[in-house]
Amino acid sequence: MQDLEPYYNWRNFYIASDDEQSPFYEREYSEFEYTNNIYDFAIIVLRVLGNTIYSIDENGEIYKGSTTTNENLPIAKPLYKRPIDMHIVGDDIVVLSVKNYGEIQILSKGEWSIVKVVENIEYSTIESMVKVTDSIIALLTDSALVCIYNVLTRNSLNNINIRPSPKNSLTMFGNHILISKSNGSKKLYLWDIDTGAFIQSIGPENGRLKSILIVRDKIIALYRDKYSSTFIVWA
Repeated sequence: MQDLEPYYNWRNFYIASDDEQSPFYEREYSEFEYTNNIYDFAIIVLRVLGNTIYSIDENGEIYKGSTTTNENLPIAKPLYKRPIDMHIVGDDIVVLSVKNYGEIQILSKGEWSIVKVVENIEYSTIESMVKVTDSIIALLTDSALVCIYNVLTRNSLNNINIRPSPKNSLTMFGNHILISKSNGSKKLYLWDIDTGAFIQSIGPENGRLKSILIVRDKIIALYRDKYSSTFIVWA
């Protein structure tokens, strides 16, 4: 499709780069080569830090771009293929792949290393990964274990045992770990990241949890039953 000749007649009516109210004002585009789009793959994860955009495609290629220019350049390819998540922690890039065996991949100063985060648990895999601070990530395993890991020092800080349940997802809420179950459960579960203590479960009596959103100091959850959808907010 990218080889089809574009329709240029619309330029007689409007050009975004000439419009002072357009976010693309004075931006220059090449009419002879692709400069701002990447074809033939699907973007799996997109992260934005300031004016820098990091993306990773289905083949594992990591790109670094900018929100102010058309630049988008490949910078690395992880050792494990089939990536499912990526975070920028300090100056390091942390990638979680389908084939992880309790491991994560860290790109530091242009060199890849494979780090075993989940120790002494046979066949454990990591289901979810979230960034806690500029140096710490939390990883949720299929064996109901949350591993708190310092990327900069390469040390495990704490392991939190949660109630076993398949297909969990992990979210940070302040200094708390928010566990939601993707099997249609009603409840959200809060755990303290420092002590590993269970705090409380929250959720309505009716409906199934569909999605959650963290906005500042509030949890917004979408519940849906047979007849209606409901937004519930916890502060």
